[in-house]
Amino acid sequence: CKRSISWKVLVKLKIYKRGNIYWGRTYVNKEYDQSSGKTELRVSSKSSDEKVAKKYLENWFLDICYEIRHGKFLGTIPILHLINKYDDYLTREFELKRVKENYFKNHQSKIKPIVRFITKNKIKNFTNKTLKIDYLDFRKTENSELRNDSLRLEINALRNVMNYALDNEWITKSDIPQYPSFKRQDNRRTFFRPDEYKKLLRTSKNRIEQSQSKETKFFRQRLHYWIIFSTGSGLRPSETENLCFADIAEFSKNNEKFLRVSVKDGKTGSREVVTESSSYHAIIKLKELYLANGIKLDRNTKIFQTKTFSKSLRNLLIACD
Repeated sequence: CKRSISWKVLVKLKIYKRGNIYWGRTYVNKEYDQSSGKTELRVSSKSSDEKVAKKYLENWFLDICYEIRHGKFLGTIPILHLINKYDDYLTREFELKRVKENYFKNHQSKIKPIVRFITKNKIKNFTNKTLKIDYLDFRKTENSELRNDSLRLEINALRNVMNYALDNEWITKSDIPQYPSFKRQDNRRTFFRPDEYKKLLRTSKNRIEQSQSKETKFFRQRLHYWIIFSTGSGLRPSETENLCFADIAEFSKNNEKFLRVSVKDGKTGSREVVTESSSYHAIIKLKELYLANGIKLDRNTKIFQTKTFSKSLRNLLIACD
């Protein structure tokens, strides 16, 4: 890259480590960025593996070289610079144990769609409709079932960034965007009385027996064991999605079998959950189902091998009516 581009355009790529993650940094001269001086560009490789990180960062650097050579470089995006500044601050506070891990991880999760939106649309400043219309359209296109409470948390992550920038006098009040407002939704979970739960399982068994194809029967059996496991463990659907067989361990107590489940990056953080014995038996039945259908299992195999049961569960609930 340095041989094909004048040294006046870019300073060399510098790879450095922040915490366990490798980052890359370079500079763009003012004539290519319409700024008053060299502008810093930096990016996280999101990897602690040096070889993987180096390859990712070198490709990122080459992309910038290509954009500049072909007149496609649109310059740095000030909003992303502010987001990086706040990330630096929050990382430092977390390392000093002045910020809890849950808060730190939640911010990182919620700011990601904001970064995607800004990067994809090359947004350098906010207009009245940037967040109120354009961002909401962007997110609804990504996920049509996204709830208002999730959107509100994403906007709050950006609000924290902008307030931090304002406190440090990097922006003025006129730079603060107009944030959308959201109506609160009823997030109370559906629950079943004991008799309703028994009816749900009876209906589920009947639907398994009435399956018209082997594939449908497999899906309905898997759903059945997921319901029993989830009820016995109390895990959220989003937490069961990511579980691997390595995350569960059986143990015995009073001649009964139970499971210890290691939940990673759950809504309330990482934790260990002890299940009811019903969850243990559901997993045993699920393993038998997989083996009967020629599915090989190892420690890294996802337990339920699907992103969501929402559609199949909805059909089961309709059948219960």
